[in-house]
Amino acid sequence: MRNFKIQILAFILLFSAVCTGDITNTVKNRIYRFVKSGTDADSVSVFVDKLPSVKNSARIKFVAVEWKKGKAQLRGRVVIPVRIVFQDNSSEIVYVNTEISLFKRVPVAEMNMNRNKPLHYSDFKMELRDITALRTEPAEPEDLYSGVRTRRVIVRGRIITKDMIESEPVIHRGDRVKVLAKSSNLLVTTYAIAKQDGWKGKRIRVRTLGSRKEIYALVTGPSVVEIIL
Repeated sequence: MRNFKIQILAFILLFSAVCTGDITNTVKNRIYRFVKSGTDADSVSVFVDKLPSVKNSARIKFVAVEWKKGKAQLRGRVVIPVRIVFQDNSSEIVYVNTEISLFKRVPVAEMNMNRNKPLHYSDFKMELRDITALRTEPAEPEDLYSGVRTRRVIVRGRIITKDMIESEPVIHRGDRVKVLAKSSNLLVTTYAIAKQDGWKGKRIRVRTLGSRKEIYALVTGPSVVEIIL
């Protein structure tokens, strides 16, 4: 009789472990699909800690992630609320300690690069990297092919992010530029020296060659700025 009771107890423990394992796998798979659907990462790794105990012993009907924050925050160690709905239509919410790692093919600097260096294809290579802790968006390959320079120093092996690069200016500091001074019925042309780099549509300081007066002018194209009289 005693052996029979031990066998029953062992069966209950085994059944409980199997059910818990099934729930854990179901929850993990649902979290994985939820994370994957909200990221452009090439690969996702999801580690789920042991689930809190579930009171209901009925079979699972479905599992729903009830994450209310933006999906961009689904990275690193997070606590994810999950609703488990059972076959008897009852449900429980469990809070799951989860560690999420994101991997993506990103541009990586092949050499140390100084500020304002024009970027070329040979300056970077594409690698699959862990971007979990990356708080700024990685640059795309098409962002780096032409007309782009570094905004700051980039060390070899560093992931190149969008805030590290900028388009090449159409006017460089020290360039001689044509100044078009316009009014409703008048157009005056003069020349000046650019006091700072300029991009089309941006205002920059220039110093006129004649009066040597500094003014602000709108960049309208390569070596051309405009002021309204």
